[in-house]
Amino acid sequence: MRHPHTVPAVSCASRCALALGLLGLLAGCTATHRGRDFGHWGLPGESIHMIRFVQAGSQHPLSGGELVAILPFLGDVPEPNMGELNRLLAKEARNYLPVRIVAVRAGGELKDFVTKANLMPVVGVFDVHEISRLGKLLGVTHVLAGHVEHFRLYPPQALTLTFALIETASHEIVAEMDATFDASEQCVLTAADRYLQSRHARKYNTESLDTLLASPAQYAAFVCTQCMRALRKEAWRAKKAS
Repeated sequence: MRHPHTVPAVSCASRCALALGLLGLLAGCTATHRGRDFGHWGLPGESIHMIRFVQAGSQHPLSGGELVAILPFLGDVPEPNMGELNRLLAKEARNYLPVRIVAVRAGGELKDFVTKANLMPVVGVFDVHEISRLGKLLGVTHVLAGHVEHFRLYPPQALTLTFALIETASHEIVAEMDATFDASEQCVLTAADRYLQSRHARKYNTESLDTLLASPAQYAAFVCTQCMRALRKEAWRAKKAS
């Protein structure tokens, strides 16, 4: 006569230990910052790169004192948001880049040349030679071109940008970077927290980050600051490596 398979009994202590272990695992899957639950399951927000350099380390990096033209952003962003984004980028570039800045207006004398059809005929690819030609017309050493791939204007905001810094004389890309800032990601809110701490004299409630960066202009200022800081850091790193 064949005896049925017997399942060994699990002690009460083992069951409790197993339950506690599962609770600990579930708790570990949610990232928390200063009492705020950012709701990331299994993938920590810190592993998401907000800014990524596609190309850097040129033989002709910024050394300080160059004359850089900033072209109007390309992309389908309605006014007045696009105009505000252009103004904020020029402002933060002046704050962080050790160069002289010439901000080209979208509606100025070069309005027929600073269009997406002219500077980015292929989606996502800057026309380096056309941008260099504009640089020569403007009499500058470098040109900074930018493209808005995505802009979600209201909370949770998201802004995705691409930049190319091009040397006029050589048509060479000194640095090219992608920037993705989605306010639903923990790493972006953590960066926004640091940004606000550096800009606000008084303390604020960290649970109201969405409110403090609620307007499209405030969020764009935050993103432009991060991008120009990163560009400066990469340019100096490239200079030291050359």
